[in-house]
Amino acid sequence: VRFNPDEESYPGTPWRIHQALVALTSLIGPQPSASMIFTEEQLALVNSGMDGLIADMTRSYGTHPADPMALAILIKAHASKGEFARAKELVAFSGQLSNSAHPSLEAARGLFLLKSGNPQSAVKSLEVAKQALPLDTFVRLDLIAALTAIGDTARVAEETDELRAIGFRSGIS
Repeated sequence: VRFNPDEESYPGTPWRIHQALVALTSLIGPQPSASMIFTEEQLALVNSGMDGLIADMTRSYGTHPADPMALAILIKAHASKGEFARAKELVAFSGQLSNSAHPSLEAARGLFLLKSGNPQSAVKSLEVAKQALPLDTFVRLDLIAALTAIGDTARVAEETDELRAIGFRSGIS
């Protein structure tokens, strides 16, 4: 299955695969290639949900991965499931890594802070991540959510305009 995140529709793509692609992209963020190729096994993993993702990442990288991308995915997955104690443990561990300033880790910390009820601190982490990853729409969407949570409507409007300027389309009309 080929997936191009810049396309708005996927003619002939079964709905379950479309849902899997959207779920995968929301978990791991944009990929360096404009085109991604997935095996049936990878799609099955995405369809297994957060629990399947966490189990697979833990099997592949261990409970405390040193790889910043893998650790960021685990933090986001646990935070998205509301498993804040585990996400907090991984966030604390991420600070011990030599590459703790990795922008994907900063974005994951921001999402954890947002989901766990600390939007003001989330804004700070997400702004740092946005500086390093200016085209990452997921970082920008999380930043908009954090700004909305603190009631900064002027910044929400600015960030939304910037998001549209870089070509983001929500697919909702």
